[in-house]
Amino acid sequence: MQEILGNWPEIDVRVIVVTDGERILGLGDLGANGMGIPIGKLALYVACAGIQPNQCLPVMIDVGTNNQELLEDPPYLGLRHKRIQGDEYDALLDEFIQSVQTAYPNALVQFADLISYAFQKEGFSEEEARKKLWFVDVEGLVVKSRNDLLPHDVPYAHDHSSTDFISAIKQIKPHILIGATGFPGTFTQEAIELMAEFN
Repeated sequence: MQEILGNWPEIDVRVIVVTDGERILGLGDLGANGMGIPIGKLALYVACAGIQPNQCLPVMIDVGTNNQELLEDPPYLGLRHKRIQGDEYDALLDEFIQSVQTAYPNALVQFADLISYAFQKEGFSEEEARKKLWFVDVEGLVVKSRNDLLPHDVPYAHDHSSTDFISAIKQIKPHILIGATGFPGTFTQEAIELMAEFN
């Protein structure tokens, strides 16, 4: 992994977005075809947060795919085997993170639990950190009463009634809204004005 990272021409990488292509927005397992997601997310960092393009590194870790249609598709560029999982997968990610820390010690690596880890670094317990984070998906607020949650959503599901986006803002009164969605138009004028009422 260290040798592969050494092929990248930039030395001052500050933001890395990594995927294995298993769960791409609402599209499911895209395998190596998920590479567009890290590129797109980094484009947002550049456009909206002022990060320099040369400080961005998109990464696709190809561990195979369980998408049979892709495995049988002649033009597919990814590895043609079922996904590597378990200890072997964990070892690969561990090697990746250690290699990144050596090659780019100032880099932030984006993962779904990054904000939770930041709270914990400030002294909150894992449970306290997760209680501060609320999520909304296409079906509404991520709450414990729902039976359609994905495994990565479950730790962040709260004891609360399921509700729509505007009602969630009114009830929870969040300090910050972060939009990472494939559904444009979620942050309506009503939502922004409502946020401005108590922030």
